[in-house]
Amino acid sequence: MATAGARSPAVALATLALAALVGCGGAGTTVADGGSPDLEGGWQLVSGQDAEGTLDLPADRVVTLVVKGADASGTSACNLYGATVAVDGRSVSFRQIGGTEMACEPQVMELERRYLAALSATDLGERSGDLLTLSGAQTTLVFERDAPAVDADLVGTPWVLESLVDGQSVSSTVPGGRLVLREDGTFVASTGCGDLLGSFQADDGTVTVSGFVDEPVPAEPCSEQATAQREHVVDVLRDGFEARVDGDRLTLTSAQGLGLGFRAG
Repeated sequence: MATAGARSPAVALATLALAALVGCGGAGTTVADGGSPDLEGGWQLVSGQDAEGTLDLPADRVVTLVVKGADASGTSACNLYGATVAVDGRSVSFRQIGGTEMACEPQVMELERRYLAALSATDLGERSGDLLTLSGAQTTLVFERDAPAVDADLVGTPWVLESLVDGQSVSSTVPGGRLVLREDGTFVASTGCGDLLGSFQADDGTVTVSGFVDEPVPAEPCSEQATAQREHVVDVLRDGFEARVDGDRLTLTSAQGLGLGFRAG
């Protein structure tokens, strides 16, 4: 993980109650202290089965699970999701599942629905080498260990806006949001409703902004959602922010708790 500088109107997180996952530590199973399956790290779904049959995993979509201490997150084919994780011996429970609410193709949304339902129905967890199997009465999800992601550079990388964060609420974005922090110490942000310019200085995760310029809004009126998105981006960038890079993801967070989520693009 690299930190160099930080995470927008919002839609409340969709919340699901997730059943406890019980880890079996049989032969060949990797366990942590106390005999618990070692879930720490990143995992990608490689096969799945539920009461409706086999999950169809398209080549251009991924389903992932990332566990870091008491936090879990991932991509559920279309949206991002997050949760808290509680481990008690061989019992593993995922609680307060929530995610963004973007819309994708019908088949992708169907995969997402079935994956989250299958995840919530599992009650056994087994780790064997680089494979993690979560299973229930009618469900089996098999994950493979992800190779550690190489963090993108905060400066010089084109970033595409994917989510707006306001406290515990996350909402999807309108197209056109982008950010580039240039090597010369200047930045340009496209909000989906006009551009923002300024200068910055990054120091150990904190980005200080100066010379902020809010360019005039385009003559053609923006949609209500695009206008709100612009205001949110301005509120995050104007007075500086904290920045965190995880692989190809960038999160910006203002002192007021507003945030922006980007992916390298």
